[in-house]
Amino acid sequence: MEKSLTSPQQDDIDTSYVELFAQYSELLELLYSASLSPTGFQPFLDKLVEVFNLADATIYFTKKSTLDVYSAWLSGPKAPALIEFVDRKLDSANYVMDYVQSNPMSRFYSLDKDIGRSPIETRTGTILESEEWFDSHGYRDMCGAVIHHDSESVACIAAHRLIAQGPFEPKEMLILDNLMPHIKQAYLLYQQNAKHGNFSNWANIIEHITQPTLVLGPRVELLQSNSKARQLLHELEDVYIDGQQVIFENPEYFRQFTVKALKTCCLDFSEEQTFQVLNILDTSTRSLTLVFTPIQVETGIQGVLVYLIDKTSHPQINPTLLHDLYQLSETEIRVCEYTLRGYSRQEIADQLNRSPHTIKDHLKSIYSKTGTRKQAELIVMILTTTNLTAPPTWGETKP
Repeated sequence: MEKSLTSPQQDDIDTSYVELFAQYSELLELLYSASLSPTGFQPFLDKLVEVFNLADATIYFTKKSTLDVYSAWLSGPKAPALIEFVDRKLDSANYVMDYVQSNPMSRFYSLDKDIGRSPIETRTGTILESEEWFDSHGYRDMCGAVIHHDSESVACIAAHRLIAQGPFEPKEMLILDNLMPHIKQAYLLYQQNAKHGNFSNWANIIEHITQPTLVLGPRVELLQSNSKARQLLHELEDVYIDGQQVIFENPEYFRQFTVKALKTCCLDFSEEQTFQVLNILDTSTRSLTLVFTPIQVETGIQGVLVYLIDKTSHPQINPTLLHDLYQLSETEIRVCEYTLRGYSRQEIADQLNRSPHTIKDHLKSIYSKTGTRKQAELIVMILTTTNLTAPPTWGETKP
């Protein structure tokens, strides 16, 4: 008997949707292969964007206790807008996903057909900002569904359409609804398969890095940490490792860590946010600088290398190599050392008995000689020069 996605009571599918159904089996294949792939649901989302002509698509995870997003797969040309949404804390006023989570989990719900935009007269505060964000990116419609929830977290899937693409059509929603039980089943299989990919080689690599270092995977999960990082986090009161997560007691630090890791991992190298820096102050009054730099954790799989710089420590640098590679002067090398330790321009000036203006001139000279563009890149350059025999190339991807 020929299988059909429609019930006996439904009309025949228009010929314009035949191609969508033809790709249904490929979507299923990508779903169920996610449990065995180190890329997880990324290929499925990429195909979903292609098949349904989406602006973006994401599978993301939130903590039930705080409602904070802590992990995500992202796809589509408008994926940076999703990171902006979280960065601006607009997810706290996401009435679309609030509606989705308050209704049965068996289907997708769309903004256009099920929910509707918020009335203009009620748009104030974060709701107004959220609506302005939606319009500023040219969105026309959104759909979403809850994949799974347990005592600690909720997993959701969401997607946007642009004005040019039009709203989700009823029979497109039908196809998505028929995918829903398969998405749930594939997710459970993924959760049961505790190990996705073999990243043990990174444990050996980062153990030789002189700085405390973390390796994050494509959805901001912790893959490896060196002994220096584990020791440093053990000494801090508000930051610690819990399984595959780096946990911050301060919710704003936790949000910024997630956002900066997603930016580093998910955005193209051409984006301004190629490198990210996060400064935190622990309750023990210890200052910590986190530097995020993009890497490939495995062939074709993006990840993030996170350097942890404790201001009270004395990171080792290689002055000879810095001089030979970049012709930095002795003073410029000392400026690099204090920059690496997270000192501000004024603090560097105080340490070297120079004026802040002089330090600014030194930094301009350092940027020019090293080919870096901002502090985050300079810090990464110093760190990698300490451990590599050749200088890094900025803003370029290998062919």
